[in-house]
Amino acid sequence: MKYTKYILGFLLLALVVIIGIWAFTPTTSPQWTGFGPYDSTINGPRSKTLWDWLDLLIVPLVLSVGVWFLSSTEKESEKLVELDRQQQSVLDLFINQISKLILENGLKSENVAKDTRAIARIYALGAFRRLSRERKAEALQFLLESRLIDNEPIIPLRGANLREAFLDHAELVGAEIKGAYFCNACFKQANLTEANLCGCDLSYVDFTQANFTGTDLSYAILKNAKLRNADLTKVKLDWADVEGADLRGAKLSREQYDRLANRDKAKLSRKDLMPISLKKGEKKNE
Repeated sequence: MKYTKYILGFLLLALVVIIGIWAFTPTTSPQWTGFGPYDSTINGPRSKTLWDWLDLLIVPLVLSVGVWFLSSTEKESEKLVELDRQQQSVLDLFINQISKLILENGLKSENVAKDTRAIARIYALGAFRRLSRERKAEALQFLLESRLIDNEPIIPLRGANLREAFLDHAELVGAEIKGAYFCNACFKQANLTEANLCGCDLSYVDFTQANFTGTDLSYAILKNAKLRNADLTKVKLDWADVEGADLRGAKLSREQYDRLANRDKAKLSRKDLMPISLKKGEKKNE
């Protein structure tokens, strides 16, 4: 069972606590424990007590528990190592498959067959479903550096499972990743300059200190996203859903604010918005 180790540990701790209480308060302990006073002239020879058994079993018991705990920890460590090896194998296989399609099947050529692109997309979606959050970031970076997901991407990632992807400090300049699922991902200090994330699910994403210059977040789901103090003045936010999003201290114009969905449910005060930009010759209404 998954929690067997914790249950046994709790029971052992409870037993130690009870025995400790009896040992420090012998007058209140049961007679069979052997901690309290005993008069053999009145009650006769005393039979084996809990203390006598503890005296015999304490050392082998401690050794057995120690060996079991070390063995359990070692097995857990081996499982983690094996899981990491499997994850690396999936990533390596994915990179090899895509590289082969590029070199042998002309994936990046203008006249590439539709079937080749479809196969590449299937490889990508399958890999993202199986990869850990760190390796999702590596796979995504590989696709971008191979120029497969920039403007008008060769491998569209609509519907890709990029949940919980660890993208801190990621360089996603010019990436086009429309309609992907980035729920609970982390984009701390990521460079999203000119990135197109239109229609992506970015719920609960942490964008702390991310660069949003020219980023397209239109129709994106930004529910409960962390955008505090973010500079969003150069971001396309048309009908982005910001329900519960933390926009406190963010730089945002009133024009942008008026185009947001569920803006009244975001953590943002309208009075903190930047003034509406006026066209030449236009006067501000009082």
